[in-house]
Amino acid sequence: MQEQVAFVTGGSGFIGSEVIRQLNARGVRVRALLRATSPRRNLEGAAFEEVRGDLGDLEALKKGVAGADYVFHLAGVIAAPKREIYFKHNAEGSANLARACAEANPGLMRFVYVSSLAASGPSASLSARLETDAEAPISAYGESKLAGEREVFSRAEGKFPVTVIRPPAVYGPRDRGLFEFFKIINSGIMPILPARNATCEKHYSLIHVEDLVQGILQAGLAEGQGAKEVFFLAGDGIHTWTQILREIAGALGKKPFRVKVPSFALTGIAGLYTLIGAITGKQFPLTLDKLSELRPDFWICSNEAAKLKIAFRPRYSLADGIANTVEWYKKNGWLA
Repeated sequence: MQEQVAFVTGGSGFIGSEVIRQLNARGVRVRALLRATSPRRNLEGAAFEEVRGDLGDLEALKKGVAGADYVFHLAGVIAAPKREIYFKHNAEGSANLARACAEANPGLMRFVYVSSLAASGPSASLSARLETDAEAPISAYGESKLAGEREVFSRAEGKFPVTVIRPPAVYGPRDRGLFEFFKIINSGIMPILPARNATCEKHYSLIHVEDLVQGILQAGLAEGQGAKEVFFLAGDGIHTWTQILREIAGALGKKPFRVKVPSFALTGIAGLYTLIGAITGKQFPLTLDKLSELRPDFWICSNEAAKLKIAFRPRYSLADGIANTVEWYKKNGWLA
């Protein structure tokens, strides 16, 4: 049987590096798009052929996709000081990659674009979002990811099939995003975010990185899918913010002090970081755009369609996933 080839963008990230490792484990040969400045720490022990370039380099993209069986597109910008930067990378960059596939490899077996629940938007209640719901993103990030989805679908029309994956918050080994909350709780503080619903709690879907990547590869490699697919990949269950923090505290062996974070404090910090970012070009985890994503009380989605169509089965419960993550952080010296 001829060896299969996958082209991966965003391979230096904590999700992309896990995609490469799991492709290695399945015997799929990997090409990875990397900039000269891309960090390599997540890729230790992974096997891949490097394609030097970025999403603005059409020739590098054509080189990467030529002869590939699959494309797994994970590159993008999560936090940016300006709206146009989101669209340059998440929308225009995705359009460039889809164009490269259409021109250099129209026989591609499948293009998998890892988007975000932010492209769909939050729920208005405890009714989890479905793939058939109308999109209503509330941030520049979410709007740019949705624009990227539409660019890819448009350029792939009649040439190659596309599957879009919309994960909620992702956690696990090597993650530096939610890691900030692990650090805060490890210091003895449990930050309680303000909620404006009857339960006085925020509600979230989450997914462990290994479960997400398992689903990404199932979506990419499974047969019998249509030309245009969209899936939410989430772990089982809906979790309150307090429940998530308690699981983290339990795994860390901590009894943190609860601190309610007022809305005006979040607004002030986000506004300050936004201003500094606009002046300096630096990225911060909390900006006014990211604050717009923090305000809703229901970031929840259903994984039933993925279970039905691609046999997606998340393995990690929240407790097991948090314990696995804490163990990795401690083993690798991220937490004492």
